[in-house]
Amino acid sequence: SKSKLVKICKKMKIKRVCEFCGKEFTAQTVTKRFCSTQCTNRFYKLRKRQEFVATYILKGTIKIRKM
Repeated sequence: SKSKLVKICKKMKIKRVCEFCGKEFTAQTVTKRFCSTQCTNRFYKLRKRQEFVATYILKGTIKIRKM
């Protein structure tokens, strides 16, 4: 029955590797990608920063200095 399946799924341990820090963790759901809220937030900020920089490079409004 459906309730039995739900109970079985809740007991499953899903081993994952955090997409941000690379640490192995046990996910509570199949959609979990990060080991902690901190990694989730850091990934989000990094992605937004990369999008911001990419947008301005494409527009040509900021120049990247060569080191």
